Amino acid sequence: MSPNSIDEGEGEAPPDSATVELPSDGPELEDLFGPLPVAMELGLHRIEAVLSAVGSPQCSYPSVHIAGTNGKGSTAAILSSVMRADGRNVGLYTSPHLRRFPERIRVDGRPVPDALLRSAATVVESEVRDSGATYFEAATILAFEVFRQLEVDLAIVEVGLGGRLDATNVVAPVLTAITNIHRDHTEFLGEEIRDIATEKGGIIKEGVPLLTTVDNSEALAVLQELCREIGAPFVPIDPRSIRTTDGPDGTRLSVALSDGGLVGIRLPLAGAHQARNAALALRLADMLPNDLRPTSDAAVRGCESVRWPGRLQVEDVGGTTCVLDTAHNPAGVQALLLTLAEMDLPQPVVAVVGILADKDWASMVPELFEFASAIVLTTPRSGPEARSWDPMIVSRALGSPPQLHSEGLVADALRRGFQLAQGGTLLITGSTYTVGSAMSILGIDADEAG
Repeated sequence: MSPNSIDEGEGEAPPDSATVELPSDGPELEDLFGPLPVAMELGLHRIEAVLSAVGSPQCSYPSVHIAGTNGKGSTAAILSSVMRADGRNVGLYTSPHLRRFPERIRVDGRPVPDALLRSAATVVESEVRDSGATYFEAATILAFEVFRQLEVDLAIVEVGLGGRLDATNVVAPVLTAITNIHRDHTEFLGEEIRDIATEKGGIIKEGVPLLTTVDNSEALAVLQELCREIGAPFVPIDPRSIRTTDGPDGTRLSVALSDGGLVGIRLPLAGAHQARNAALALRLADMLPNDLRPTSDAAVRGCESVRWPGRLQVEDVGGTTCVLDTAHNPAGVQALLLTLAEMDLPQPVVAVVGILADKDWASMVPELFEFASAIVLTTPRSGPEARSWDPMIVSRALGSPPQLHSEGLVADALRRGFQLAQGGTLLITGSTYTVGSAMSILGIDADEAG
């Protein structure tokens, strides 16, 4: 798509269909259940009551439960790809979506068909409405029912927020995992790393191994103590044991499995942080029950064919290199910049940035200036209004530097970004809503399976 043909719309108003062909949007959650409360209301009483009333679908298949500040979706996607390479019927539940709601509920790497979403919704609809379930709770219930109807061999479930009181914490997993622990969502999880680790450690279950690549010593000690108290095997994976090299075709890594053998992988996802996610996913696959454990060949093929859109995704758009990444918190920005520094990107680099107001944008935007020659701030209309930032306030807080620009619509921000980049590199980052809106405008596919 040519940058000059960008439409005025965003995720809610896709580009001109004569310019780019987009997939069917499919039903949104409100189309299935009507209006739902969108405010975060942590707690398990509503979802437990609904699931019990509809026959506890989440207990009809084995599951793997994955928490963490960053990387839990990537880890889940890599594990899903490995299991699919082994011929398994795999359910994958992640959040939020980039472009359309059905992306959250995938089987065989693709969003489930619209008809199946509607069929599953009819089974749980009355209970969802009567319970006052939130948007995320309704989505989670729907995913569990879809997986039951499709008789998945394994469900891979990403935690939404925290762990202990997250709606997904009703599964009966065969394995649990925590990717990393940083400060984020402190208004819900606490300010201290110890508090955040305790909340995320709430997914630990008696007798169920916890695997983790957490490298913060304080957080690691909390998780180890929780495992000891609950009676869960504690399986830390030392990130220093993951040997990685970056190249033009992605990241190469070697991972030691439980039998002492080494598996060499060429991962198409860029960055040392993705190598850690892959190592965790491979160890999870290696520790599944015998009847689910994939072959080493499937593990290699699954890792090497994984696709996880919006995570350091590189696209050519009209001669400009576009890099899309959902770096939505300070730790994510740091990982992004470390990886970008290793990439030979065309210059200049211009960033289009949209961050939620409750994130630490005051530290994130200045860090992006260390890499980008100019930044265009924007606000996607698809994001929650209550969490929307004001780019003008951000600009004034940062001293209104001349290389900082602001555009109200993502489409306008992209147009300005292409003009400033002059055929170099356009980095599109911040919230998932920002990246998803840009993908819709530019006609970039968001499906996991290529």
